[in-house]
Amino acid sequence: MDTLKCQLAEIKKKEVKLAKLITDDDNPSENLLRNLKELEVEDRRLSKQISIEEAKIRSETPILNMVNDYNLKQMDKDWEQEDRRLKLREIIRSITDKVVCDCVNKTYTVYFKGCEPIEVKLLKGGFEIGKTKIDYDFQSC
Repeated sequence: MDTLKCQLAEIKKKEVKLAKLITDDDNPSENLLRNLKELEVEDRRLSKQISIEEAKIRSETPILNMVNDYNLKQMDKDWEQEDRRLKLREIIRSITDKVVCDCVNKTYTVYFKGCEPIEVKLLKGGFEIGKTKIDYDFQSC
């Protein structure tokens, strides 16, 4: 990706030079105008390619890498501290795109940034993610 960014920087420099030549000339040549248009097309192509590469990098980053800087085991011990809950909210917001609830089927789907969504089915006495059932006493929360 660094190569693409360097190429884009070079293209932009050339665009600035050509634009200056064109604006300084009362009657610029067709070749200058054509070259500037070609550079603009290449600029858009490279920008799009860089965006795609950045999206790929984000999507390949596992969710756990996003929270490695925060000790989640410590969260369990100090749950009552307000700053811990606020930090957890911040982490959840940074890794989720949206949550879609289906009240009829008693499910919700969590859409993560750059990852596949996860569907959670609410059960009596727990919940199910994929084929994994997790028993949980909601009454004690």
